[in-house]
Amino acid sequence: MTTKTMAKKFLQNSDRKKEENRHVVAFGLFVALVSLVFSSAIADCFNLPKFIVALGGIIGFSCWLMTKFFNMKVVTVYKNPLYLPLLAFIVWEIVCLFFAANKIYRIAEIGLNVVCAVLIFIVPFILRKSSDVILFFRIVVISSMFVAIYGILQHYGLDPINWQIKKSALSTLGRRNFAGEYLVLVLPWALFCFLTSEKKLRLLFGSIFILLLFHLFLTFTRASWIGFVISMMTLIFLKLKFKIPKAVKLVSVLIFFIMVLNAYADVFQFEQGTVKSRIDIWKICISLIKSRPLAGWGTGNFEIAYYEFAENNPGNVLVPVNQRVSKAHNEFIEIAVENGIIGLLLFLFFIFTIYKMAWDTVANKKEQPVEKFISISAISSITGILVNSIASFPLQTTMGSFFFFLNCGILSRMYFVVNNPEKHEIKFSFSGIPFVCMIVACAYIVFTFTAISSSYSLKKSKDIMRIVAEIHDPILWIQAEIYGRNVVSYNPFNIEGYYHLGKVYLAANEIEKARENFLRALKFQPHSEVILLNLGIVEQRSKNFQLAEKYFIRALKISEKNPEILKALWNFYSETGNTEKANQYLEKILKINPDFVPDKTGLSN
Repeated sequence: MTTKTMAKKFLQNSDRKKEENRHVVAFGLFVALVSLVFSSAIADCFNLPKFIVALGGIIGFSCWLMTKFFNMKVVTVYKNPLYLPLLAFIVWEIVCLFFAANKIYRIAEIGLNVVCAVLIFIVPFILRKSSDVILFFRIVVISSMFVAIYGILQHYGLDPINWQIKKSALSTLGRRNFAGEYLVLVLPWALFCFLTSEKKLRLLFGSIFILLLFHLFLTFTRASWIGFVISMMTLIFLKLKFKIPKAVKLVSVLIFFIMVLNAYADVFQFEQGTVKSRIDIWKICISLIKSRPLAGWGTGNFEIAYYEFAENNPGNVLVPVNQRVSKAHNEFIEIAVENGIIGLLLFLFFIFTIYKMAWDTVANKKEQPVEKFISISAISSITGILVNSIASFPLQTTMGSFFFFLNCGILSRMYFVVNNPEKHEIKFSFSGIPFVCMIVACAYIVFTFTAISSSYSLKKSKDIMRIVAEIHDPILWIQAEIYGRNVVSYNPFNIEGYYHLGKVYLAANEIEKARENFLRALKFQPHSEVILLNLGIVEQRSKNFQLAEKYFIRALKISEKNPEILKALWNFYSETGNTEKANQYLEKILKINPDFVPDKTGLSN
């Protein structure tokens, strides 16, 4: 080989390496942006922006890969053990669609699972080598430093954005428990970067690890703390090659850690009563599972099922005032409620397959320490989020689902490298790839525009109505109405939009329009006490007293201690001349609020 030929080959390899690094860097920046992005200009400040960025990035990288396969005319596909159990679970979700009361909720839930599950397929084609994964990890961990800094500053009251929740380390995630779940996912990666970096970078990643730990502490989320400890135990246990004595020591540390939390729970800023309330919710879930054990109530329909049970069993179900029990706060129990025992078993089979894949990779006798350490970090991250899932719902949020399946994709690639599973070369010559990519991109743009416009309009309408409530300006009310109508025009399935628009019309005493929008909201949430309450007010103002009483009584069955419902019933019976019942409800109101002054105004939130 001549010198000229060798130089040409070197330059080609160098260009190829730079191109591959560009793809890895671009993917790392995309993942970092998912965790960092939020917008205070829309009603859904955190989850919606993250989903839009995640969806856009996944579509973009998928189209890029499809184009690359088309140019190569062939694609090498490995036998991935995760495909079958994941497909079985998603198919079962679709089958259970027929049992769901609200199919829109269900489609949205399945959509999140499908979108994020695509990462299992595309990540192994983007992060092909261990060096790619290391570079990717470093980008994401450095980005997490900014998440932690913002969260720490928030805790001490240094935040330029006037969030409704004050001095809470919610960072770019929206709630401090969501921030804790994110930190549990990233901390194993931060430790990996620290242990695999040269001296110059060790100080940086060591500092980031400590910063993330401090932010995790400030979230005051017990589930995340315990998830972190078990995640680190998993990492150290596997890294130490299953040395039992050290593992026993770690278990002792965990037990001590939990005892300290229980002993000093009042010292830390934990939410009060969350453990008891979760247990009460889980008890109701057991009854819901028994009522529909096989196919469940439908994915995304937990809230509907819970409140239907509450209405049919008045006084026996936890229904907090001014809050919604929209989640079971346990992923496994909620899957059993929504998809039945079959759905839970399929999900557990998927989780079992993930751990088996990790075990096959780590226990392989080949000397590939870097690939095995990457696998250990990925399964430790997954373990942390699954522990969190016992008392929360991380897999139902964009961040939790995205990073969970991202870890599965990384684990899949390391499994391919270490275990050399069966592979197939499939011819790929579909000429319609550019057209399909264009159609998908156009659909994404339309979805993004409508989703953001609907959320933006909802926030604007709410903000204006707060001013209207103070100064009663009819011009501002018209602006609030226009924005309110835009909410449901852009998104005809926005339940909160219909409810809010009903409140807008009720404030102006436009009864027919208020009724129309409340009924639309009730169609999606047939057992919502706040919607029933406002429908009762609408019918009372329309002098439809029999129907108004029906709505009020239904609302009271769901939430017996709700002061607004009690006030509405007191006012209703006072107006209809039933003094005895009016006095009964007045007594109940005074027990809750002794300072209540009967003035027959201010009936609903």
